[in-house]
Amino acid sequence: MHRAKAMGRQVGAIPYWLYTPVGTRNPIVTKLNEKHPDIPGRADWGMKMVHEVLRTEYTGGSSLIKNARVDAPDLEKIVVDFGYAKPDTIVYNYWDERPAVWVENDAVKWIALARPQEKMLLVVLQSWATNDTTVKVTLDEKGLGFSPDAGAQNAETGTKLPLNRGMFSVEIPGPYGVRLVTIR
Repeated sequence: MHRAKAMGRQVGAIPYWLYTPVGTRNPIVTKLNEKHPDIPGRADWGMKMVHEVLRTEYTGGSSLIKNARVDAPDLEKIVVDFGYAKPDTIVYNYWDERPAVWVENDAVKWIALARPQEKMLLVVLQSWATNDTTVKVTLDEKGLGFSPDAGAQNAETGTKLPLNRGMFSVEIPGPYGVRLVTIR
C-alpha cells in the first residue's frame, strides 16, 4: 500500500500542483467535458482536497473565503462551513501513521475533518478509479476520540447512509468521483 506525505507542510510550505491532477489531455476527461463539464472540476477539487493541496489561486487558504475562483464552489462551501481551517477542527489524512478512518479500496483517498466537541465528522472521499465503485468506510472511534453513531449522510444531497458500529458504505461514481459524507 502506497501512502503520500506532504513533507513541505512541516516547514510551512503550501503544496501546489502546477497541472490538474486528472490531466488536461486525459481522453476520459476530454470526453467528460463534452457531456458533463462539471465532473473534471469536481475531480480536480477532490484530488487536491484529500491531499490538502492549494485548490486555486496562489495565496493559501480557502479561495472561497477569499472570494476567488474555485473549481467546485459547492464542495468547497461544505468543507468551509463545516469548519475546515478553523482551530477547533481536527484534520486526519489518509497517509497518517494511525489513520482515524479506513477505506477498503486503495484507489479511494480521503481526508476527514473532525469536530470532537460536537461529535461530528466530515469525510471527503476521492476515487482515482475510472469506473463506479462502492467503498466500505470504517471509523476508528478510539482514534477520533468520540463515537459518531447518530447517522451518516451524503453532505451534498442529505441522503441517509446506514451507519453500523462505525462502518458505512458509499457509492462513488466514476470516473474520478468525489463524495462528501457527514457523520454524527
